[in-house]
Amino acid sequence: MCGPWWSFLLMSHLVDVNDVVTFKLPTEDDNEDVISDEDAEVMEYEEEAGDGIFEVTVADPDGNQKPFYLMNGPIYVPEEIRCTLYKTVFTNMHAVGEADMTEIVWEMYKDASKDVDSIDELQYFVHRVDAVDCRSKSLALPENLVHGYNYPKRGIARVSSRTVSEDIAGHYFIQTGVLGRLVVWLNEEDLEKFCEANSIVKGSLLLIRVDMMQDYIGVSVHKIEDI
Repeated sequence: MCGPWWSFLLMSHLVDVNDVVTFKLPTEDDNEDVISDEDAEVMEYEEEAGDGIFEVTVADPDGNQKPFYLMNGPIYVPEEIRCTLYKTVFTNMHAVGEADMTEIVWEMYKDASKDVDSIDELQYFVHRVDAVDCRSKSLALPENLVHGYNYPKRGIARVSSRTVSEDIAGHYFIQTGVLGRLVVWLNEEDLEKFCEANSIVKGSLLLIRVDMMQDYIGVSVHKIEDI
């Protein structure tokens, strides 16, 4: 089970040390290959996400079954994105709900099913927009996103989304050290237009994909939901 998904399950089912967690696996019919037609692809994924839910029960060491509070069970995670979901960075797992996790998995799955050559090489970041983001008019990503790529300390960032027809050019800089981070910013006018086009406000939950290009960093933003 993928790292973030396991963390979410532990939180939602109040799993303690020595508890017994039992999974009922989905049937083989729930794991059919996805065909090329996009509508059929959506329908088939929804079938996996609905009928392919693992039934989860948690019991304490004495055998007493424990209640769950946030979810019925972890949604089936397609094999193509399991490694990618495992390394996804969540700034706050408690800010992510069951429906949010389902959409995050679906958006990654769409990337894996289209033009992305190697989904395992992509890095995703899940973040809820807070007051610091609004005041600084920038987006701070963990520095580990660029480890191993030998990027300059400063460079070009191209920000995109499915609702904006053209990428928006911005800049990034990398802060190193204990509080290392990669900061992406746009000029104020472009930032306002981008947030308006994507309905991004304080409290919005964002799925951010970072693509390591040769001459710039590509940042793709998808809004999951608002508080």
